[in-house]
Amino acid sequence: MSIDTSPRVSVMPISVARQNILQFVFLAALACSALLMFLVQPMVGKTVLPALGGTPQVWNTCMVFFQAMLFLGYLHAHYTGLLIGLRRQAVVHLAIALAVLLFLPIGVSGARLATPDAEHPVFWLMQALFLSIGVPVLLIAATAPLLQKWFAQSRHPAARDPYFLYVASNVGSLVALIAYPTVVEPNTDLDQQWIWLSAGFALLVSLLITCALLLRREQSVATVAPIVEHGYAADGVMQAQRVRWLFLSFAPSSLLLGVTTFITTDIAPVPLFWVVPLALYLVTFIMAFAAQPLIRPALAVRVQAFAVTLLAVMALVPGIARSSVSMSVVMHLLAFFFTALVCHGELVRTRPGARHLTEFYLWLSLGGLLGGVFNALIAPLLFSQLFEYPLVLALACALRPRPASGGSKRQDWLDAALPMLLLLFTFGALKASPMLGQVAPILAIALLAVALIGVAVALLNFSPRPVRFALGVAVLMCVLSGQVSISRSWGGAEEFSARTFFGIYKVYSDSALGLRVFVHGSTVHGVQYIDPEKSTQPAMYYHQEGPFGDLFAATASLVGNRPVAVVGLGAGGLACYGTKGSAWTFYEIDPLVEKVARDDRFFTFLRDCPPTSNVVIGDARLTLRDAPDHSLALIVIDAFTSDSIPTHLLTREAIAGYRKKLAPDGVLAMHISNRHLKLAPVIGNLARDAGLVGRVSLARPTGDSNLLIASPAELMVLAAHEAALGQLLKNPAWVPLPMDHTERVWTDGYVNILRALSWSG
Repeated sequence: MSIDTSPRVSVMPISVARQNILQFVFLAALACSALLMFLVQPMVGKTVLPALGGTPQVWNTCMVFFQAMLFLGYLHAHYTGLLIGLRRQAVVHLAIALAVLLFLPIGVSGARLATPDAEHPVFWLMQALFLSIGVPVLLIAATAPLLQKWFAQSRHPAARDPYFLYVASNVGSLVALIAYPTVVEPNTDLDQQWIWLSAGFALLVSLLITCALLLRREQSVATVAPIVEHGYAADGVMQAQRVRWLFLSFAPSSLLLGVTTFITTDIAPVPLFWVVPLALYLVTFIMAFAAQPLIRPALAVRVQAFAVTLLAVMALVPGIARSSVSMSVVMHLLAFFFTALVCHGELVRTRPGARHLTEFYLWLSLGGLLGGVFNALIAPLLFSQLFEYPLVLALACALRPRPASGGSKRQDWLDAALPMLLLLFTFGALKASPMLGQVAPILAIALLAVALIGVAVALLNFSPRPVRFALGVAVLMCVLSGQVSISRSWGGAEEFSARTFFGIYKVYSDSALGLRVFVHGSTVHGVQYIDPEKSTQPAMYYHQEGPFGDLFAATASLVGNRPVAVVGLGAGGLACYGTKGSAWTFYEIDPLVEKVARDDRFFTFLRDCPPTSNVVIGDARLTLRDAPDHSLALIVIDAFTSDSIPTHLLTREAIAGYRKKLAPDGVLAMHISNRHLKLAPVIGNLARDAGLVGRVSLARPTGDSNLLIASPAELMVLAAHEAALGQLLKNPAWVPLPMDHTERVWTDGYVNILRALSWSG
């Protein structure tokens, strides 16, 4: 506690009725601004999807844009108030807001999305968003600190500590986050959403004007009196405090994107899963800034230590995550939640008085921005794996509350020495683990359990010392977890690993099966036999006894040497269904995938298979426009083998684009194998809407074939006339298209992912 001797006013308090009106209007304005901010985020992501595909990194980049706008908004709220005073600041802010009203409706310019840059997608997307919606988003972002600063200048009894208003802001954010996928998206198309958002912006402007008028009426205008402000750090330590604020906001922001990417890439790539971590992130803000925290800070610190310890031990046994996906997801989210809660609790504990409110929020927004930039821009360049997640988790552990007793030089020395001893012990145990196969299974399990419990107890004992605990977490999750390679799940060695905007790619060689495997995240995107005599035999989804074999056998006479287009390259395995002299064009969004598919050290489909294979880089919705109209005998949409679904390839407008490129007797095949979505009824509705006929395959591999050799595949085939489907009409494994007559047809403006989710997994 310290004394703020800046001029403050002591006057007769305003009436209870006026207090209630003032507080209600300010709360409504803050909730409205937060609601708009978290509605516009998924709307922007959905709008830019057709330009950059369905990669989770599109969401991460959009998050960085909004974090940048938040920082600029807080910068405006802080420095315009300092330079020109609050009254002139209000005039300037409202003048800009009224000017934006002249350009309604708000929306991302389609013209700016017409020519995406596949080589530098992050900077292209940031520029397109800034030029389209930068100013209105900045004004929305500035509302929270600006209104709290205004409220602090009123005669309301709570004006001395206006941080409670931040809770209303986060509640509005949480409501919007939950409402968008459950209420807004299923019931309105994208154009309607932008119109409603513009109406919401007009409402926000009217609330801001009302707040300014109420403030002018209720602002203090009397004698000066010093007041006590709680939590304000003295000027002598403010610089160190700013740095701590920066790191305390950086860590949860980075962890938000890190845990989202980690879970949706390596554990359970469920559509819309980004909603869950972001909702938890907002809840921690609400709980931390509440007047009466639901979870006491001391309890949050203890639970965080326990959750992170379990997570670190789990990193040493990756089989646990693969055998129990739900438990692994819960553990990661639990550790993230309590880590964010501890960081945000520390921010609240060290918050300054109202005089420094806007500066406090400025440092918070800068830390959040740097966290997003680190994950979206820097980490993909530095790491080929998702190392940023465990690294920042360790950093967050170092930010835990320091022990009240401080520590001696001996304790400081032990902070470094004990984690090193833990490293040596655990490393030795990992190296000795293969010897467990020579003892009885029960004894092996017991020895492994004892070792893991010992590691957990040691790490948990480190937790009262933040630096010691952080180093222990880093040792287990960053150093030793690399000794337990995920390649063991494929039975082979890792030959290649790379990371791009669109994901993490690996190539493994499975010597037991004689296969080379191309993996994107946790999903296999291609398999080839290492044996040269079998290297042109399609495998996995594409094996000859499966739906793709049926398709090419039934359409052999129709396709012949006519042009074929395939959306999604993978390893290029589909090319082996082509004929000599034919021309196939693959449409692939990521340039790295083509480099891997053409690298003879890994895959040789494009080199050895019969057709002449050309690869066009870019999103298929855009690049297919350059193909001659009515020229293609077959289009294969094979972008759905990964569980991040590019839904813009499954809309009425997309189907119309494919039909424009197909010959009158052409066939459209859509590969919709997916662990989490039931897409067959969606495409059935699209076919009915477009007047197409079709069949869907329910074939499954027979016998005990390894899934890397013969994997189940769900394939749908559409055409203008049944004659184009050939023998598929008589094949009992191919049945009529399913339809959902209660669901609307998906369009570029309307997609209902929740309806398509397979809740049974």
